[in-house]
Amino acid sequence: MKKRARLKMRLAMILTAGFVSSGEVLAADPVPVSVKLQSEWNPGGVAPEVGKMKPHMGGITSIVVHHTESPNEAVAMEQARLRSVRRFHMVDRGWGDVAYHYFVGSSGLVYEGRDFRFAGDSGTSYDLDGRLLICVLGNFTEELPSADALETLVRLVTGKLREHHLTPRAVVTHRMVAATDCPGDALQRWFEGEGAKAIARSFGIAEEVKGGVDNARLSSVEP
Repeated sequence: MKKRARLKMRLAMILTAGFVSSGEVLAADPVPVSVKLQSEWNPGGVAPEVGKMKPHMGGITSIVVHHTESPNEAVAMEQARLRSVRRFHMVDRGWGDVAYHYFVGSSGLVYEGRDFRFAGDSGTSYDLDGRLLICVLGNFTEELPSADALETLVRLVTGKLREHHLTPRAVVTHRMVAATDCPGDALQRWFEGEGAKAIARSFGIAEEVKGGVDNARLSSVEP
C-alpha cells in the first residue's frame, strides 16, 4: 500500500509539473490548468449553431497544435482577438462556432472554444474526426510564444492526453497532418525539439516522443 501511495504521489507531481522553452523544470503546481469559459470571454455572444457542426464519430484520438497567425498583441487584447476570430469563423467562414476547442494566450490563460464533443473546422483539408484542436494566439513564424504560453501549452496538452487516455505520440502540429505553414516555423521547431521532450516528461516518459498516432492510446491511465 505504501509503495502504491508513493507511486500515485510521484504521478501527481509529474502531471502538475510545467516546463518552459529553456527546458528548465518549474516547481510542481497542484492547481490544474483553469479554463476561461466562452461565456466569460464572449458574454452576450451568439450561441453556437449546432446544426453546422459534426459530432466526433468516436472519442478523441489526437491533439493538433495550431496558431491563429494573427498579430502578436498585448495581453489586454487577448479576449478582443478571440471574439474577432470567432466572428470571422462564424460569419465569414459560415462555421457553427470558432474552429478550435481551446486557445492559449500569451498571458498563459486557457480559453474555451468549441465544445470538444464536436469536430473542429479548418481551411485546410484533413480529417478532423477525433482531433482535439489547441490553438496558440499569435503568429509564430519567426518568434516563439511567451514562456507563460509555452508552459501552459505543455500542461494543457498533458492534461488532455490523460483525460482522453492517450500518450504523447498522439500530439501533432497542423502542418504534420495538412498542407500548411501552421503553427509557424518557430513553434514547429520548438515542438520538434524542446516541446516534445517537455510534453513527454510532463506526461511521465523520460525520453522524447515524436508526434504520431501509432500506439497513441492507453488501455488505462492507472499505474
